[in-house]
Amino acid sequence: MGWANAAIPPASRTQATVSVSEVDRGKPAPDLYLTAAQRLNVPPAACIAVEDTAPGIAAARAAGMLAVQLRASSTALPPLPEADLVLSAYSEFDLSLLNGARA
Repeated sequence: MGWANAAIPPASRTQATVSVSEVDRGKPAPDLYLTAAQRLNVPPAACIAVEDTAPGIAAARAAGMLAVQLRASSTALPPLPEADLVLSAYSEFDLSLLNGARA
């Protein structure tokens, strides 16, 4: 994700991966997102989840994260009313959201 790499100083970048095989329940349950936040040592409310499907948006919301629907993917669903924010391209992302997902 170029915009994230450009907005976050290299010293503060962190990474975590979570596979559905590592959690009890997959999407739309929040398990994947909650585990990722835990591994990053970041409260879920301070996270932004970028998703392209309804189950992914539901999982992010259930985890207490800001749920962003990115419609520029191969699925390109209509805007989902459950999403906190709907984007057609990464370039539309407001980088000020990186200062705190939920203030």
